[in-house]
Amino acid sequence: MVEEANAKAKRQIFSGSGGANRATAFYRVPIERMTNINIDPGTDGNLDDMIKNTEKGIILDGDRSWSIGSNREQFHFGTEIGWLVDDGQVTGVVKNATYRGDTLKFWNSLSAGRR
Repeated sequence: MVEEANAKAKRQIFSGSGGANRATAFYRVPIERMTNINIDPGTDGNLDDMIKNTEKGIILDGDRSWSIGSNREQFHFGTEIGWLVDDGQVTGVVKNATYRGDTLKFWNSLSAGRR
């Protein structure tokens, strides 16, 4: 599974298993589950630096709703508030902002901290 994930990402992300199994009872077949994935802060700057380097975007805040497809290929997040970013400046507020995407495209598109 680790090799398949690294191959799909086209780079080494995992060096070993980070998954876990969970079952409702000892006599049930466990379901494969993955541990939580977080984006840790890097050393490339803070939020203000990211805003300055963003041509067009939205800063999302809060966790109103979220979902992920059963095959983990798509996801959707809904927030209560967002801020428009235009040419490195916060220019407005967005109510009930949402974001959806394809999982691999999202992770492969992150640029801050990429080496």
